[in-house]
Amino acid sequence: MLAIVVDGQLERWAVGVLAALLVIATGILARGISGPQRAESAALVEDADRPFDQLQLETDLREQILEALDDGILLADSSFRILYSNSAAATLLGSDVIEDLPDQLREADQGVEFTLHYPKRRELRAVSSKLRDGRRLAVVRDVTEARQLDKIRTDFVSNASHELKTPVAAILATAETLSSAARDDVGNVARFSDSLVSEATRLAQLVEDLLHLAKLEGGGPASDPVRLDQVVSDELVVFRHLMEQRGLEMQLDLEPTLTRGDKESLALLVRNLLENAIRYTNHGSVAVRVLNADGDAVLEVQDTGIGIPTDARDRIFERFYRVDSTRSRATGGTGLGLSIVKHVVETHGGNISVVSELGSGSTFTVRLRGENGVSG
Repeated sequence: MLAIVVDGQLERWAVGVLAALLVIATGILARGISGPQRAESAALVEDADRPFDQLQLETDLREQILEALDDGILLADSSFRILYSNSAAATLLGSDVIEDLPDQLREADQGVEFTLHYPKRRELRAVSSKLRDGRRLAVVRDVTEARQLDKIRTDFVSNASHELKTPVAAILATAETLSSAARDDVGNVARFSDSLVSEATRLAQLVEDLLHLAKLEGGGPASDPVRLDQVVSDELVVFRHLMEQRGLEMQLDLEPTLTRGDKESLALLVRNLLENAIRYTNHGSVAVRVLNADGDAVLEVQDTGIGIPTDARDRIFERFYRVDSTRSRATGGTGLGLSIVKHVVETHGGNISVVSELGSGSTFTVRLRGENGVSG
């Protein structure tokens, strides 16, 4: 007696094949079969092929789906030898050929996170499950970016709390002193009042910058035609008086230049670049240029200020990072200005670069997508 231990469509296909073979064998032994009988035999063979073709199509489809996944899929036997792995698994685990289930995935029904350092550092999260037949199925996901974002959020909350704590503490201390001076030392009331206003202004600016960042991260910018040169001109109205007070010369070269984006966000970008240039320039000038170059809308802000040390250039766009924290706080800086600038640039699909030497000033260059023609 012949027994076939298979399941589903494969079982039906096996039975069909045996039937077809029986028909063919019968046909060979009895070559004198009539035409209608031969046609009937051919139809039986064709019917037997159909389940196999369908099974092959479904197998190919499942393979395509598994190969399209970003997650790594591993199937191992009870001895942890790999029976199947998709391409993502080989990429994530750093090997084109995986022979055994990694040690971190040998425990059933649990989620684990681990770090691989080769061929490059990755944070991986995997879930391993034991199947009823003793085999093990593991799903591996790359969570490197997610963990980096978690760290950025944690650092941001920590830094924001620290930055808010400083002016709040100063405001409370000044308010207490002012309250006491109002009774016992009236002559110092004005001085303490000025200090209170200064710290409150600093706190308000910090909160405003945090709100700007939150708004920028809340979604993409508008896509309206914007005259970048006019945005710069509007913002310069606010800064001319400040530059005159500091004895700085303003140099302008504003070519009519059209870009596309959110006017309010672009104004914020210009404002922060100008504030940064003026804050770190004791004497000399601030030059602002807007021009069309190779299809891009280009904004340059150049100062003759203190410059940026080489080891700090890669960090100046980080939130709350300050090259000179004492000077920044003394001049009202929050440590968020350049972070806002970079965020605006990136949400507009542009890029920003900086050229600087310590003691010789800095030049920030923003490149945004240009628009053909200028109107308005």
